[in-house]
Amino acid sequence: EEQLCREVEQMRTMHRQVDTPAISSDVRVIAFYLPQYHPIPENDRWWGAGFTEWTNVRKALPNFVGHEQPHEPAELGYYDLRSAEVRARQADLARQFGIHGFCYYTYWFNGKRLLEQPLDEVLTSGTPDLPFCVCWANENWTRRWDGLDQDILIGQDYSTADSTAFIRQLLPVLEDPRYIRVDGRPLLLVYKLDLIPQARAMADVWRREARQHGLGELYLCAVRTTFHSDPSAFGFDAVVEFPPHGFHAYRLNAQMEITNPEFRGMVFNYRHQVIQSLDETPCDYATFRCVMPGWDNTARRQHDSTVFIRSSPDLFEYWLHAMIEQTRRRLPMGRRLIFVNAWNEWGEGCHLEPDRRSGRGYLAAVRNALLRPTRDLPPAVPFGAGREADMLLTEYTRDPALQIRQFAPASSAPAQGSLVSVVVPAYNHAAFLREAIGSVFAQTHSAIELIVVDDGSTDGSFELLTELANGAPCPVVLIRQPNGGAPAALNRGLAIAHGDYVAILNSDDAFAPTRIETLLAAMSREGATLAFSGVA
Repeated sequence: EEQLCREVEQMRTMHRQVDTPAISSDVRVIAFYLPQYHPIPENDRWWGAGFTEWTNVRKALPNFVGHEQPHEPAELGYYDLRSAEVRARQADLARQFGIHGFCYYTYWFNGKRLLEQPLDEVLTSGTPDLPFCVCWANENWTRRWDGLDQDILIGQDYSTADSTAFIRQLLPVLEDPRYIRVDGRPLLLVYKLDLIPQARAMADVWRREARQHGLGELYLCAVRTTFHSDPSAFGFDAVVEFPPHGFHAYRLNAQMEITNPEFRGMVFNYRHQVIQSLDETPCDYATFRCVMPGWDNTARRQHDSTVFIRSSPDLFEYWLHAMIEQTRRRLPMGRRLIFVNAWNEWGEGCHLEPDRRSGRGYLAAVRNALLRPTRDLPPAVPFGAGREADMLLTEYTRDPALQIRQFAPASSAPAQGSLVSVVVPAYNHAAFLREAIGSVFAQTHSAIELIVVDDGSTDGSFELLTELANGAPCPVVLIRQPNGGAPAALNRGLAIAHGDYVAILNSDDAFAPTRIETLLAAMSREGATLAFSGVA
């Protein structure tokens, strides 16, 4: 424990020395926020004295070889949300890395509020100065941690009187000057709208009370957990996605070396979640996209957990940036919201807050995704979501390629985690592709996205590329286009590159393992715009 304390303090000191300016963006990133990290009498009675979410987090154990449990917090430690200092540090981190605000879960059970203290203190103290909204977590509380009706600890009552009482006690929250609004309307989310028998009547009550109180119109959102309908039919304005809800793919259990003989859970590939999200068909009604840094609820359900493996800050950044670009295309200014599940769901392995494995990696991914420029180009269409492929594929008809006119000078030394886009134009080089692509996967610099543009090959190159992309250690984009020559293929790849730096590999060549690392070192020289060498 002493060593852990030293490491945590060392990390705190290091981060205090880093001055990253706040980020301003037309897209507001809002992170779901769990207020479960302080004891309450009800949890003491149901689960034992002193119970908080940390109780479950600390006791989690791995279920298979390579299973990353328990999740251990880094610089914020096993905090208590009754501490104003903790809440201030959370807000500072969020602001520094581009999180616009928090969406606090609020718990209301027929006049009974639970876990209300953190938000109440945010309201009464006026700090931290970070925007926020609330989501009514309207499930029953049960001993199963999933809201189902087995062994109910405290349940819901969806009467008209309860609807009125709920919105009236929430009015001071909604009128706070920090409260998040959409088109000037206070944003209010409901976690499981389909559980409410008279949802439209409830919405009418809420809207009437808000108008009478002088708040004007509410902006009501249904969270897409088990709800999959047009929200307007229920008196709501929009839907908020909530991964991994709605995800479907084959399980990876058979590929795992299970170490817990009682494990009955499910193991999935995080990349498949990303692919499925990118492949989502747009709805006819307003939908706010949502991303997650990971998912593993072993802390809550040791033997029956759902685990997503192979998540990484780089892949999370890739996903979030794609959602930012999509949001800018689909939604007008003022309505450009993206949600993250979640800021601090430690019991579900779903947290932006720094941990001992990735540090601030997922927070940095948010900042990087927000700072990347949006390209006015057709989006890549994910391929293989139904076949569980680990790649993206887009097929283009012939159209003008983006011309790359100028490279920007390197302003500072490349960071160790700088994303490098490796672009490979390929034409009838099936005999060399396995070695070429394998050399990219073997790089000592791991923050890579691979973009391969097949320029109308006729020798089975594309089929081989599809095979090689499965199980890749980095995001892979495959593009298939009619033959237009090497320059057109190269320009196509450059046009969709997300990286801080771009490396080009001919499809009949191969990189030495340290090549990208070596080229990045060369780019650290002041004013450098291009690094080239005949050897690694």
